[in-house]
Amino acid sequence: MRVALYVRVSTTEQSKKFSLQAQEQLLTTYASEQGVEVVRVYHEQCSGMHWESQKALMELIEAAEHGAFDAVLVTERDRLTRDPDGAAILKYIFAKKGIRLVVLSEPKTQAQSPTEDLIDGIISLIARYESQIRLVRVRRGMELAVNSGKHPGKAPLGYVNTPEGLQIDGQKATLIRRIFGDYAGGESIYALSRKTGLNASKVHYILSNPVYVGRIRWRGRVVDGRHPPLIPQGLWDRVRRRRGGCPEDIKGGRTKD
Repeated sequence: MRVALYVRVSTTEQSKKFSLQAQEQLLTTYASEQGVEVVRVYHEQCSGMHWESQKALMELIEAAEHGAFDAVLVTERDRLTRDPDGAAILKYIFAKKGIRLVVLSEPKTQAQSPTEDLIDGIISLIARYESQIRLVRVRRGMELAVNSGKHPGKAPLGYVNTPEGLQIDGQKATLIRRIFGDYAGGESIYALSRKTGLNASKVHYILSNPVYVGRIRWRGRVVDGRHPPLIPQGLWDRVRRRRGGCPEDIKGGRTKD
């Protein structure tokens, strides 16, 4: 029997228990004891939350499609991926090609029993549930941040993220002020795009983002932010009028953008 070994470690898993070398040693020893041929070892060093970003896993899938091996050995099931959608796709590909998945941490049987099928289903449901719970928690955290006037996520151009919230990024802030000033002075979005090297959609987004006047747009509403504004209210109003929107669009929790 030809087997492929797959070992993965995320950047946060630094202990010897999860190291690539430790996993490979366990799998190599098992393969030797079983008298099977190891045709390749796939090494991965990244998170398993998004299976499409796992380059070695993509290579393994391509090799599986071409019948390069008969079984895949892993130390634990979640070493392959923590992404429930990816796990389902892998299971389908392996079943289609007749490839066995051998997990050292799980009991070994000669054939997949109805009980094991049930366990697989339960594991997949738990993984999906945990993924959904994490998403809910992230969204709840972002909602709480916005309600307290703190910008959620990555800082927009002209700002940097700090533990206290958004802070002005000097050199890039100058670029933002120039974009607003030049647009209010009559330049077009496409002229600003050529001048700044930003694509037109990025310039449009900057000119419509109330973050630069000290507010936060979030899920259909606009709230006052705790961060310092980059441009004065009067300049924002002139830009809004030129773009065909009223300055009051961002007041009272409304926006037209």
